[in-house]
Amino acid sequence: MFRLQGDGKSDPDGPPTFAQAPVYEIKILALTAQNRWAEASRAALEILKNLGLNLPTAPGKWQIRLSRLKTKILLAGKSCDDLAHLPSMTDPPKTAIMRVIMRANADLSTIYPALYPVLANEQLRLTVRHGNGPASSTAYLNYRMLLASEGNMEAGYQFVQLALRFLEQPQAEVSRIPTRFAFNLTFRPLDSQCCELEITSNSSKMSDFKCFLTIIADNNTR
Repeated sequence: MFRLQGDGKSDPDGPPTFAQAPVYEIKILALTAQNRWAEASRAALEILKNLGLNLPTAPGKWQIRLSRLKTKILLAGKSCDDLAHLPSMTDPPKTAIMRVIMRANADLSTIYPALYPVLANEQLRLTVRHGNGPASSTAYLNYRMLLASEGNMEAGYQFVQLALRFLEQPQAEVSRIPTRFAFNLTFRPLDSQCCELEITSNSSKMSDFKCFLTIIADNNTR
């Protein structure tokens, strides 16, 4: 593990910082490819904490509702077109946080399903406050899923279009595959019992992921 010292050098005895985030991205992808989702999630939470984002793995209802309220307040008076024209994200630690969340999105949502609403809201607030970054399309798509779980399909559709619109920008290249995968995975009709996912490959890997939207909806309605 490394920490950047004042002179910009790495301290091998310190916690990881944004300079080590790309290493963690690779680690998360490797662990996910081996179906070691719990380890990938722990790695993501570790680097996110050291980047300044300390996430609860089992947030209570009040934490979820407070996170949602913060996002609603931040979005007040802003349209999707306003979000599309946000300046570029230039803060390296914030960009690193967004990229790590993008890499570990499915892992964290599967291992810690109650965390998903908080994670999605954090992503969107980072984008609104600091600008559109390479992984902002994931933030828009995740927020769409929250809106859909609340029954707000019209607003959710607008965020889907915003996510796909953002993918056309050069800086979004890193998020094109995960965002389109998430889009194809989730932009399907949901029945009241479970999320019916038609996945022709990696079915065993995705089996634990298939019902987390229903869990989100349950958390929002209790």
